[in-house]
Amino acid sequence: MEGLFKQRGYEVVPFDACADVYVINTCSVTSLGDRKSRQIIRRAHRENPQAIVAVCGCYAQVAPEEIRAIEGVRVVLGTKERAHIVDYVEKAMHEDGIQGTITDIMQAKTFEDIPLYDSPERTRAFLKIEDGCQNFCSYCIIPYARGPVKSRQPEHVRREAEKLVARGFKEIVLTGIHLGAYGRDLPGSITLADACREVLSVPGLKRLRLGSLESIELSPELFALIRADERFCAHLHLPLQAGSDKVLKDMNRHYDTAEFARL
Repeated sequence: MEGLFKQRGYEVVPFDACADVYVINTCSVTSLGDRKSRQIIRRAHRENPQAIVAVCGCYAQVAPEEIRAIEGVRVVLGTKERAHIVDYVEKAMHEDGIQGTITDIMQAKTFEDIPLYDSPERTRAFLKIEDGCQNFCSYCIIPYARGPVKSRQPEHVRREAEKLVARGFKEIVLTGIHLGAYGRDLPGSITLADACREVLSVPGLKRLRLGSLESIELSPELFALIRADERFCAHLHLPLQAGSDKVLKDMNRHYDTAEFARL
């Protein structure tokens, strides 16, 4: 989104500077995330009461009316339509009222592929290749905020990886809301291993890592890739939500402690 604004000629300034537009990408994975989002929205409005405050992300998706009720908010988008955020902001500059739209995220079937227009000043690049989750764990709001699994097309994964390497990044981390589910929505038998191969085919890449993965979604194919290519970091982040089979079942997690121990 930062890149989209720069494409239109906007200058990105520090948050504590007086800006004309504030974009706040919210979290809603916990009530603490909701509260912090509200606090930073109010802080932006205090910094410049005349500014356009645009709020998007998970909290805006699941509780748009709460966001609209906060003083100073002029644009509200959920977890879709972010590719058009500059249009909504500029409309808010010329029209009264609150701009934006909240789509039915459960009907979203395609990955919102916003191309890379700008590179943050970091050494490690995070490349999002998947959105959405269909696990419906008992405690989790994410499926209702992000909708079903949506995967970035493999050729687009490579395209974005090429851009990152061309900008000097040596390491890429593949991320997703439910990363291990990558490819389930695409035609053919495409898997996370295929996305990894696309990135590893980019000349100049030094390291590839994976974000958090469900343990039961690790495949022999993925392990073989890690063993075969020294650029593939031998590190996996595998969450174990509880050490009790009863708690795991109540959570609607799809494994038990014995399966985790075997892995």
